[in-house]
Amino acid sequence: ALVTDTALHWIDEHTDRPFFLYVHSIDLHYPYLARAGFEGLVRAGRSGLERDSDLYDSELAYTDRELGRLLDGVRGVQLDQRTTILVTADHGEEFGEHGSARHGHTLFDTLLHVPMILKLAGRTDRRRIEDSVAHVDVMPTLLQLTGSSPVPGVDGVSLVPILAGKAAELPAAYSETYQPWTSYGWSPLRAIRHGGWKLIVAPRPELYRVELDPQE
Repeated sequence: ALVTDTALHWIDEHTDRPFFLYVHSIDLHYPYLARAGFEGLVRAGRSGLERDSDLYDSELAYTDRELGRLLDGVRGVQLDQRTTILVTADHGEEFGEHGSARHGHTLFDTLLHVPMILKLAGRTDRRRIEDSVAHVDVMPTLLQLTGSSPVPGVDGVSLVPILAGKAAELPAAYSETYQPWTSYGWSPLRAIRHGGWKLIVAPRPELYRVELDPQE
């Protein structure tokens, strides 16, 4: 609630000029809490990862409510039709999938496949993009949408052509985690995804056709 309150106060003070605002909610991280108003999502008699999963759902519902409060605040100052809004997450969470818990230890889609929701200023139409995009594409996309100059040498590409319904060849999406190395002395992991295929570079490499094997 503090993050949302701070963001809403900042917006109130900057309604008279163009602005960029980054709002980062950290609630969906361990230790998970049973949030007030969402305790019913935490089922009795569950323990370990099952209880953690319920607590995570409680945190997720709370975060969703806070996001709604932030968006209501943008509408309340009549900026909703003049503002481009992007909502995404830095990672998912594992609760026993692939024998792992929390995040940072694997590169399966349980962790990598996250939402990216983009609301364009002055637009109300909707469409779903099936292409694999990446967080490195966020900055080039927002720069083009706002008419700003592109930054040379960045890894990402603008998604504006795809948003306009044009065919575009996207580069491969790259992921990595060094937490296995820094925390346990295990091998770091890298992954590359392109054209429906995903390769995890590990001591025993793993190759997936994700649309046919979504659980990897």
